[in-house]
Amino acid sequence: MGALDFGEIRLDNGVMTVWNGTSWVLLSSLISGGGGGSSTGYVHNQATAATTWIVTHNLGYYPNVTVLDTVGNTVEGDITHLSVTQLRIIFSAAITGKAYAS
Repeated sequence: MGALDFGEIRLDNGVMTVWNGTSWVLLSSLISGGGGGSSTGYVHNQATAATTWIVTHNLGYYPNVTVLDTVGNTVEGDITHLSVTQLRIIFSAAITGKAYAS
């Protein structure tokens, strides 16, 4: 098995986790329906530091959101769902990182 990359996501028995550089962090428990089971999610990569991120995810619902900065720390932000396909996250300082919507 090769080295893990920061932000790598895995799905195991319906539980989605992300590698933060040190350990696996729970993103969400996914519900599968109708026997076949399915999972959805979206990862937004914010490469330019900003205090406001606009995330267009096209999931069709208001997802749970987890934000990690570029070193893998969970970051708190003010999340507003603008629609079932777009949200805004406002932070106290400009940051880069990833937003995981599920």
